[in-house]
Amino acid sequence: PINLAFIGSEEDIKKLFLEVGWTLADPISLKSSIRITFSSIMKKSYPNAPVSSLFLFNQKQSFALEKEISGNPRERHHIRFWKTPKNWYLPGGFQTDWLAAATYDKKVGLSLFTGQLTHKISSNIDKERDFVIQTLSKNHQQLTVKTVKNFTSSYHGRNGGGDHIYTDGSLPFID
Repeated sequence: PINLAFIGSEEDIKKLFLEVGWTLADPISLKSSIRITFSSIMKKSYPNAPVSSLFLFNQKQSFALEKEISGNPRERHHIRFWKTPKNWYLPGGFQTDWLAAATYDKKVGLSLFTGQLTHKISSNIDKERDFVIQTLSKNHQQLTVKTVKNFTSSYHGRNGGGDHIYTDGSLPFID
């Protein structure tokens, strides 16, 4: 679920998050997949654990960042970023450089749709969206956040793994 929009360069966004304690997620590989499996089972820290590939604009996310909770890779804040295509407009004529999906992994479980082992996310994606904004704003006073209320209709639905999600439909633009 897309719940944030960012204006700025990839370098600036990464710097912004790294300065407040987030880490860049490792790419998915055999090594990182084995490590995240072991870390989850043994409850061992893996602050750069990979995130699954999700697609927007027929593209896998450009990068992802995360913030581990209490050294346990089963629970974490994470956010994926997709570069918007050139000359691309959101509904209402809005433009942005990046669209992002911030969600909170609350545990590991089976996907309702595929039966695969995966992280299960918190249903309240607005709470995670607001957590990201509060975390960044607390340490970066120059940050500008303009929220478009009712950008989409509020809805209750499911993500690709079958987890329930809901939102008020607001979309913050972070510059």
